[in-house]
Amino acid sequence: MIFMNMAYTTHKRRRGFALITSMLVVCVFIVLALPYVARLVTEYWLISKIYNSTSALYVAEAGADRALWEIRYNQCEFDGWTTEPGGDKIISVNSFQTSDGKTMGDYDVRVSISMDGMSAVVTATGYTPNRTDPDGKRTVKVRYSRHNFGKAVVALGGITMSGQAKTDSYDSNLGPYGSQPHTQEGDIITNGSISMSGQAYINGDAHPGPGHPFSGTPPVSGSYGTLQAPFTVDPIPASTLSEAQSNNNNDNILLDGQLWGGGYSLSASGQQVFTFPGGTYYFTSISTSGQAQINITGPSTIYVDGGNVSISGQGIVNGARPRDLLLYSSGSSISLSGQAAFTGAVYAPNANVTLSGQENVYGSIICGSNSDSGQAKIHFDLDLLNVQPVFANSRVTSWQEIEE
Repeated sequence: MIFMNMAYTTHKRRRGFALITSMLVVCVFIVLALPYVARLVTEYWLISKIYNSTSALYVAEAGADRALWEIRYNQCEFDGWTTEPGGDKIISVNSFQTSDGKTMGDYDVRVSISMDGMSAVVTATGYTPNRTDPDGKRTVKVRYSRHNFGKAVVALGGITMSGQAKTDSYDSNLGPYGSQPHTQEGDIITNGSISMSGQAYINGDAHPGPGHPFSGTPPVSGSYGTLQAPFTVDPIPASTLSEAQSNNNNDNILLDGQLWGGGYSLSASGQQVFTFPGGTYYFTSISTSGQAQINITGPSTIYVDGGNVSISGQGIVNGARPRDLLLYSSGSSISLSGQAAFTGAVYAPNANVTLSGQENVYGSIICGSNSDSGQAKIHFDLDLLNVQPVFANSRVTSWQEIEE
């Protein structure tokens, strides 16, 4: 009996010792595991924050890309966006999804386009997982510079309109000017003054340069007011003119059905008819008079290096769209007074461009200064918003993250 009690007592002691040992082992494990678990939790939290922060940046950049698409390819229509009193365009998107359907977060975008339309600032903020409880919030600011034939007239020095001169707009994608309702986007801007007299009228916006306000209410259908700062127009690079001189299609020009071969100075008079098949052409001056005509039969780019352009008589005839005739001039004077309409875009940052008589321009003019009189009219083609000068690119000038 004594032996049995001793055995039972020894067994209980062993069990107690095993229990205590097990508890000690568990305590040691917990002590050792706690830092590891804490580390795992911290790392998970950090990884989650990094993921959400990175995702928020991607969402913000997606919003910025959407705004740039509106500017580049949708002609600044901003369909579905809200316009604030100051003119800024804004949009808020919840539950933005990737192309494979994954929800990333929310974003807010604001677009500020300069009064002259030459630049834009896009501010986009991304929130992940959402704007009400964001683990990540990132903001990017993008500055964009626009280079295109974007208005009826862009003049560095000043614009004068008298008589029955006017501007309006149409879209050659929808057909010729006479086949569609005319729109009121015949905008004009200048670093100088805008002088209007007679029955001159702007169907669009009109913005003179800083320090050159209108006196009274101008005959303008849209907005008007001085620019906040002067704009710049890039000169035609000497390398572009040199390349046109070295590589051009002047040898393909026909005079009354025969190859012309007349060099770089083109002077047409009488009833001469010059025919330009599509291509690139280089001259030091161009003049037409009488019943003479330059007939453009294919998409053409014409460079005039240093000399003047004087078009009268039957003028330059382009039966296609304005985008199919781009006239670049580094000279100081362009005069359009022909009986035939000029259909094309003019880029002449040093020139005084003069329209007189019944001259009609279908397209756009970028120049040093502009003077329109008589019944001269400029019909801006909205399709030219998609056309850039051959040596200038619309581009993002900065893309950076900012702190808010």
